[in-house]
Amino acid sequence: MARFFLTVFGTGWSPLVPGTCASAVTAAVFAVLVLLGVSPRWAAAIMLVLALHGAVITAVYGDAFIEQLGNKDPRPLVSDEQAGQALVFAGVFWLLASPPAGGNRELLIFALTAFLLFRFFDILKPFPVHQLEAVRGAWGVLLDDLGAGVYALIVQTIIWKAGWLKSLWA
Repeated sequence: MARFFLTVFGTGWSPLVPGTCASAVTAAVFAVLVLLGVSPRWAAAIMLVLALHGAVITAVYGDAFIEQLGNKDPRPLVSDEQAGQALVFAGVFWLLASPPAGGNRELLIFALTAFLLFRFFDILKPFPVHQLEAVRGAWGVLLDDLGAGVYALIVQTIIWKAGWLKSLWA
């Protein structure tokens, strides 16, 4: 069961961009919550649970998986992406009104922006995110994604508070 969660329902076995696939699954969960009419506050709480789930799974079971696959950051291990991506979505709590003025369209634009920003920072790994990879084992794998999530959330907050994307739903 741990392997199933470490690979985020098997997306980690994707031959192409497994980390992006895991982030997309997390973004899809958020989008489904939005389309089902879940309030931003509840969606944020659910995403926080997903972030904690990804972090705990990675921290508790990641080292054994890393050892089994013989790589310090194996491509199939993507629960760290789930944790980092979900962290950005948890920011919906303070960034959006409940209900948002732009309705589902605003929430879906929020989701796409959060997805793209997280992937950008996860790939770019700006200081000190890159340095977090030096931490040994599963914690190093996890911490750089949480760092990328923090960067993405900061930029998402600036974009949302400045209203730079408001014309897309207004």
